[in-house]
Amino acid sequence: MRDEGASLNIAERYLTELDKMGMIEVEEEDVPTATRLKSCRIHKMMRLLSISMEITAIVPVSRKARAIDLITKNKHLHSLHILDPHKQQVRQPGKILPFDVEELKLLRLLDFDRVDFRSYDDKLPGDDQKQNIGLVLQGLSKLVHLKYLSFKRCFLDKYLSLPIITNLQILDLRVDDSVNEVILPNVLWKMRRMKHLYLPRMFQTYNGDKLRLDGMTELETLENFITKVCNVADLQTMNKLHSVAMKVDGYFPDLQFINQHLKKPSNGQIQLSIDIRNFDCFVDQRHSLIREVLEYLGVRIFSIEGHIN
Repeated sequence: MRDEGASLNIAERYLTELDKMGMIEVEEEDVPTATRLKSCRIHKMMRLLSISMEITAIVPVSRKARAIDLITKNKHLHSLHILDPHKQQVRQPGKILPFDVEELKLLRLLDFDRVDFRSYDDKLPGDDQKQNIGLVLQGLSKLVHLKYLSFKRCFLDKYLSLPIITNLQILDLRVDDSVNEVILPNVLWKMRRMKHLYLPRMFQTYNGDKLRLDGMTELETLENFITKVCNVADLQTMNKLHSVAMKVDGYFPDLQFINQHLKKPSNGQIQLSIDIRNFDCFVDQRHSLIREVLEYLGVRIFSIEGHIN
């Protein structure tokens, strides 16, 4: 018996209690998916306490020179949050100057929140744009203790230069909704200790191949799994998966595979959010398949778009 689903619910209850105690701040999903909570952040007073203990730094991007100076002088940091303090206002997001993150050898958490990584020169050719974030994050692959990396609500060029980070467990690539598409390097499958993966809303790989996720046997949470650019067969290697949000683009064999996968007794605890697009139901076989998916007890959110006869 697997209890990952129950563990997620317990974790959400604990986070809710911590929110009531004023230790953290939580944000709930506008439209609930496989999880109820959208994000959580340490309360300001707790952050100040952490800073006083010299393990955490909160850096506003509006003070670029001071921010980089703070980072380079505190090489013992365990957690680094770089954020836009004006993110609730209608204004241009803050840009960040390049810095060598390799100097922060003890870093375990690196959190960018609504930071602008877009090229300073919009006329840069594609190859130079690919290196833009790489300049900011030089040495990221050398951080052997790094377990959490987030680009949530950030602004990117089309290309994301993401190195292999061996011990990474949580990766959040849910960039700002204004970013139409992100082009990812096909290296995520090599990060085999990953437990929680949040992919961009729209993405593809550099060479146009499907994004490889095979062998990610420790994965527990997977969001924005898009069958058009991901291989559904990779799901069968994720033995610990308990929460998945996926988009299925009308391809009947993909939905058949997903249905058969969910029927396995070992997958009974998976909490599923599924968005099916361009799926026409003109024959009984397709009607039956939709009914079978709906019968799965772990369905939290079900959405379908297409012609139903």
